[in-house]
Amino acid sequence: MARLLVPPKARLLACARIFRVLGANQWTGAFLMYRATNFARPHLPVLLQFLSDHARERWPEPAQFMNSDLAWQLPGSNPKEFLRLWYAKERLAGFAWFQPPCLLLLQLDSKVDEPLAGEMLNWGLDLRKRWPAASLPYLDHRTMDDWAEAIRNPRPTTTSHRELAIPVMATDDLLEQVLESRGFALSAHREPYLVHDLGELSPSTPSGYKIAPVPRSQAGLEAFVAAHRSAWAPSEGFTLAHYERVRGLAQVFEPELNLVATHESGEIAACSVFWRDASARIGSVEPFGTRPAHRGTGVSKALILAGLVRLKKRGMRGCRIYTAGFNAPAQALYGSCGFKEVAESRTWTLRT
Repeated sequence: MARLLVPPKARLLACARIFRVLGANQWTGAFLMYRATNFARPHLPVLLQFLSDHARERWPEPAQFMNSDLAWQLPGSNPKEFLRLWYAKERLAGFAWFQPPCLLLLQLDSKVDEPLAGEMLNWGLDLRKRWPAASLPYLDHRTMDDWAEAIRNPRPTTTSHRELAIPVMATDDLLEQVLESRGFALSAHREPYLVHDLGELSPSTPSGYKIAPVPRSQAGLEAFVAAHRSAWAPSEGFTLAHYERVRGLAQVFEPELNLVATHESGEIAACSVFWRDASARIGSVEPFGTRPAHRGTGVSKALILAGLVRLKKRGMRGCRIYTAGFNAPAQALYGSCGFKEVAESRTWTLRT
């Protein structure tokens, strides 16, 4: 069969016409091939660097995902099946993280295009089909009392339809445009993101409390797990095994930043994990909680400020924290510590 030969000049003119019609973003998607692969442990350094680069590029606007979010959620999430990475040649261009039965997390770098976002979304939609009809229970919560009641007395999440929910930063126009074009609708749920510039810090610990890292003994680890469960309504899904796996991520977890405030009775009153991204020089907090009996004592603010001081001493230029839009007490607490709300994520949903 004869080969059709196109002169080089004609090829260039054809490419120029395609560029004018498609625009820069569509041009990239038309000619740039992406390679997708499921997560494996050797990918962890690349993924952490991707998160650092993204956080650095966006600052002082906070990134939706940081090393703290990856480390806290990775253990037990079956990432080999539910976390997928997309590469443009050797560069990581983004990832999609499905959290059964109906949550999909998406993160793309600033250089990617709409076709890649669509490919990642298709992967998530295909996974969603494998799970029964369900919806996220907290999308209609208005207060923390609603959330606590749902934890203590869970209602069936099954519905007559399959719902897929995707939280997106309000400034991520590309993702929002893709979701809207695919039939997703904006829900009422939002998560405010707050930042602290680590400027003036004056921590003061209330009488009867002391703040220190979690003891590395078995009893110390178990006490942290018990405090976290109590602070979060109680969250029995958080286990000692999960906590030990988080602590085992030595690339990001620092025991000296895993702080607790202990009452003179010996009970942990408040617990937290502070994280630092040494490359981006940005800190974060995940999780933070205070036992109900110790709220209103000032110990929550003292623990947060103590953690911020440690981040500042370790060279961080700022710190990011976020919470649910219905968690008014947490937002008030963070504001009293000097955090300022600068961004928000919004959750888009699709009934499939």
